[in-house]
Amino acid sequence: MAAVGAGIAIGTMLAKPPAAAAPVVVTGTTYLYQDGVFYTKVMSSGAIVYHVAWPPAGAIIATLPANCTSVRVGNATYTQCGPTYNSRVATGSQVVVLK
Repeated sequence: MAAVGAGIAIGTMLAKPPAAAAPVVVTGTTYLYQDGVFYTKVMSSGAIVYHVAWPPAGAIIATLPANCTSVRVGNATYTQCGPTYNSRVATGSQVVVLK
């Protein structure tokens, strides 16, 4: 498992997300986002829990977490936050997948 944002490993299950987590909708799926971490609501053993998910490609977030760096890949410049790359868009930063 890889760590993201606040050092929480992808796949971690939490009883509830951070109080300040904000909804982000990507291709019809609602995630909660805070400080570089995306959460999805899932059922586990009959209870609703929040799963730490890979950052979804296309997600647009208003504010990037601290400690991100600017990196150049080919002819483009991205902001790298842990394992996630973001591209600047008019409404914030968009998660991109580099291949």
